[in-house]
Amino acid sequence: MVLDKISSLAKLYISEEEREKYEQDMQTIIEYVDRISTLDTDNIEALIDINDNELLLREDIVEPSGLSYLEDTFVVPRTIE
Repeated sequence: MVLDKISSLAKLYISEEEREKYEQDMQTIIEYVDRISTLDTDNIEALIDINDNELLLREDIVEPSGLSYLEDTFVVPRTIE
């Protein structure tokens, strides 16, 4: 059964009481997926984004960091004596 495979992969112990409930839930989910897979979506445009808002970007502002450089590395103050 699918539930046995899932519980094994997830390393979950499922009691008999839980198993009955989860099997019913899984069956409901599978029936729903089967039902929506029969819908005709040929004339429906794919939804890429629910918002039509344009992404607002700001210009990067480079501020001096106060760091010193030595060759290709940063020089930082000593923190441990």
